[in-house]
Amino acid sequence: MFRFTDERLRRIEPIAGRRRYVYDSEQNGLRLQITEKWIKTFQFQVWSSVHKKPLTRTLGKYGKGGIGIRTARELSASLMADMITGVDFEQARRNIREQETFDDLFRSWLKDAKLRGKRTWETDKRRYQLYIEKPLGNKPISWFTRDRIRRWHIKLRGSAGQRKGTKLGVHTPNRCLALVSTVFNTQLPDHSSPTVGVKPFKEHSRERFLQPDEIGRFFTALEDPVTPDYLRDFVYIALFTGARRSNVGAMRWIDVSLDLKTWSIRPDSSKNKE
Repeated sequence: MFRFTDERLRRIEPIAGRRRYVYDSEQNGLRLQITEKWIKTFQFQVWSSVHKKPLTRTLGKYGKGGIGIRTARELSASLMADMITGVDFEQARRNIREQETFDDLFRSWLKDAKLRGKRTWETDKRRYQLYIEKPLGNKPISWFTRDRIRRWHIKLRGSAGQRKGTKLGVHTPNRCLALVSTVFNTQLPDHSSPTVGVKPFKEHSRERFLQPDEIGRFFTALEDPVTPDYLRDFVYIALFTGARRSNVGAMRWIDVSLDLKTWSIRPDSSKNKE
C-alpha cells in the first residue's frame, strides 16, 4: 500500500501468471489492477459488514483514454458513502443494466467516443445504423448470449451491402463484431462480454503498391495546398522512416532531437519492445 502518484503507477509491472493489485493509502478501497498484458484498471473494493461480502466496482482504465488518480479517488469516495448507507451498488448496477438495451449502451459509448476525440466515431455510428441497430439495438442486455452473437455475426456475412446488388464479405461483419465487443467491454466492464469466444472470419491481407504512373500524382496531391499540413507530414515521416503508423501517430516532441536529427521510439510502443 502506498500513495498513488502517476510516476509510481507508470512504473508498476505485472506479475507473471496472475493479476497484481496495489492499494492507495490515501483513499480507502481504491486499488489498481495490473494484468499480464500491462492493462491497468482502477477498482473500488471494500468489505461490507451489512452484506457480509466484499463489494467491487471497476472504475475505469488508468492511462491514455482512461481516468486519472484524482477522478478514481472521487469515485471511490462516492461509492464508500453509498456503502455506508447500506446501498449494494453491485446489485443496483445489475438491476439498472438489466433494463437497458444495447442501443442505450451504444449511445452512451458514442457520447464518450466524441468527448475523447475518437476520429472514427462517425464511421462507427454509420456502421451501427446499417448493420447493428435493427437486429440488436432494441434487445435488452439480458438477451445477449455468445450463441446469439455468433449467429448474428454469421448471418451478417453474405447479407446485402450498401451498394445495390452487392453482398457483404468478411471485413464488415468483423468490424461490426469488434464494435459490439468494444461497446460491451467499455460500458459493462463488470460483466462478461457475450462476444468472448466468437471468432472473427479469417481475412486475407492485401498489398497494394503505387504504379509508376501513380507516383507522380501521389506526391503532387501531397503538396497540394488543400492537403492538411499534418497529413502531408505524417505521410512523409512514414515514408522516410519506414515506421509503423501507430508509432508515427504517437510521436512526441520529447522523443525527437532536432540537434542530432534523431527520433527515439519508446520500448513500450515498439513491436519488439526495444
